[in-house]
Amino acid sequence: MFTDNTEQSLTSNVISNQNYSTLTETSNMVLNKPFKTTSAPENISTSQSEDLLLYTYEPIKWHWFYCKNAIKNKWVPFSQKDSDAIEQAFILNDQCNESVIATDGSRFDVYLNQRIRKPVYWSDNTTNVRRCSWFLRNSNGSNFIPYDEVTATLLEEEYKTAWESNEWGRRVPVGNYEEVVFHSPTAIIHNGVSITLLNNNEETLNDQMDQAANISSLKQCIVKRGFEEFVIPSDEPSKVDHLLFIVHGIGSYCDLKMRPIYEVVDDFRSLALQLTQSHFKTSCQSKKIGRIEVLPVSWHLALHSEDIDCKLKRITLPSIPRLRNFSNDTILDVLFYTSPTFCQTIINAVGNEMNRMYSQYLLRNPKFNGHVSIGGHSLGSLISFDLLCNQQPPSPTKQTESSVASVVQEQKSKLSRGASYVTLGKAGTGQPYIAYPQLKFQLDYFFGFGSPIGKLFYILVLLN
Repeated sequence: MFTDNTEQSLTSNVISNQNYSTLTETSNMVLNKPFKTTSAPENISTSQSEDLLLYTYEPIKWHWFYCKNAIKNKWVPFSQKDSDAIEQAFILNDQCNESVIATDGSRFDVYLNQRIRKPVYWSDNTTNVRRCSWFLRNSNGSNFIPYDEVTATLLEEEYKTAWESNEWGRRVPVGNYEEVVFHSPTAIIHNGVSITLLNNNEETLNDQMDQAANISSLKQCIVKRGFEEFVIPSDEPSKVDHLLFIVHGIGSYCDLKMRPIYEVVDDFRSLALQLTQSHFKTSCQSKKIGRIEVLPVSWHLALHSEDIDCKLKRITLPSIPRLRNFSNDTILDVLFYTSPTFCQTIINAVGNEMNRMYSQYLLRNPKFNGHVSIGGHSLGSLISFDLLCNQQPPSPTKQTESSVASVVQEQKSKLSRGASYVTLGKAGTGQPYIAYPQLKFQLDYFFGFGSPIGKLFYILVLLN
């Protein structure tokens, strides 16, 4: 809808007053939408127009946004802290060197010259970044879409000129057959079709009218100056007290909305921060406690390589394709985990991914000395449990040796009075011949969500 060829459109838009009036009347007949050609809107009285001169023009405030959903063209603002950091880098930017700004609690990096945003700890598509000030409400009115930076600068210059000269009704071409009309400081419209007269030839004019008549979308949209319509996210506390790794379960999607683990973990992190700030308000305000950083651990892609998926596709029956494809992507993960070959692939993916992210997190946060925990959902909890059951115990001190010995003696006395007990082998819950990677961190807590561990233990008790 918007192009960067605004200057080219402006240079080619040389129109005489007579031809412009003829063009406007013709376009009105084509669009059946009357365009105002007066210097000020009709709904503003002379006294109101004079009152506008009493106000001083205020320059626009810029804010940085990123495109969260490219298909729906949904743009989300950065927090004020992140936007200020990007803006400062933009002001001091050297085009020869790439400026990289850490945002979103240091989970993403913004590459300023490329105008992209990349995740740090996991692999995902890059998103576009834009310095925004002018917005266009989309056709269904659900959200505002920012103009590109060149167009936004042009609109701001025209707005300033109209304000200082008190000449409203100005038309600014912003693309092929599109224009923005400044009716008043608060009434600005984006017309879906704008006709640019290239010369005084009547034949050319007729051709342009025919081309305009063939355009299907001729809607007018509201233009908004500034970002007051958006809710700016709160700044995340810089202090992190707890690092939590979340391991997903079966399938590549983690909820009924068919979202990947990265998006689901974002909600988990936000909810944890809200609960922390609401339940420990005083400690948060005094900065005695920080926040919980949650990082996703994905193993599905390592298991479902192109070779594996192609083999599954060849043996999958063509009937009920959606159900069978869903089964291949989700339920078969459980069967894969019972196979020593594929179980080794999953265990390596989870263990190595945790170690990689932990090392990378320490590099970016060298002062971190908080707790480290693991949370697993569904099959992810079983994978994490097997991994933790096969970690080498840390070297104990004399004090811990005595405490551990007392606990062991107490448990033995309890088990001797029981009917049965469970003995875990070298492979945790029973997986044979698996080499478990050793974690680089000391674990504090383990959380199982929707975990089958209890049921598996019960089955082992029955078997023994």
